[in-house]
Amino acid sequence: MTFMDEIKTNDAARITEDAAGRNRDSVLMDLAMLSVFKQPCLLATTANVTIATALAVGQTLDGVVITPGIRVLVKNQTDKKQNGIYVVLPTEIIRASDFDTGAEIAGAFIPVLAGTANAMKLFQCTSISATIGTSDIDIAARAFA
Repeated sequence: MTFMDEIKTNDAARITEDAAGRNRDSVLMDLAMLSVFKQPCLLATTANVTIATALAVGQTLDGVVITPGIRVLVKNQTDKKQNGIYVVLPTEIIRASDFDTGAEIAGAFIPVLAGTANAMKLFQCTSISATIGTSDIDIAARAFA
């Protein structure tokens, strides 16, 4: 049984045994393949925003100017249905394709790379079951070990 098979079947004892003998990068890559860890976001919100304008190209978010192609973690919305990962395109802002269904978001970890308040921070979607656009999406800060 491979390391990935063991994760999928929740065989904790075997995972621990195998992980102890493998290097950290290999274990992290296996976890990333499960979509537990999402692709990093360059930025994350620090307060409720109007997504269409606050994330537009040329605006500043958490001390960084927004440019096309970046991923932004929106985590502070008053209407929690709007929380999630967004991709900034030249003329629009869309939900990221790896964070646009309930199955993709449950328990997902999202690293953030830049920003005055959020650089090098890790966040997790704590919503277990969600329907995008209908259910609240809760995102909490997590500590790096």
